[in-house]
Amino acid sequence: MSSPALSPLSYREIPHISTLQDFSAPLSPMSYSHFSSSERLTLYQLRNTEKLSMSMIAIPMKRSKSSISRELRRNRSDETLYLPDTAQAKMETRRQQSKQQFMSISESTVNEVKQRLERYHSPE
Repeated sequence: MSSPALSPLSYREIPHISTLQDFSAPLSPMSYSHFSSSERLTLYQLRNTEKLSMSMIAIPMKRSKSSISRELRRNRSDETLYLPDTAQAKMETRRQQSKQQFMSISESTVNEVKQRLERYHSPE
């Protein structure tokens, strides 16, 4: 005799997660937004306290699994530890550094680009 097939555990049946957010809303396709500091804290709690997989974390956070993976990979404090405060600080540092490259452009270059754009020239 074969045993009856077991149905997968419903996400609503997992303790402590069903209270986080409503699961009925689908993931929004191709939305690009940074993780907020509260999302980073939630991610930390789900990953370290609840010991959930990235797939399971993605559902209540309404983020893709790859976004969760990328956040954990890019913002670790060392090889394995993800801390929300460290992650926020790393993001702010990267954002600040990305803006510094444009500070070295001279005012004359900016003016020339503006003039050429007004004449419909390509920036190249």
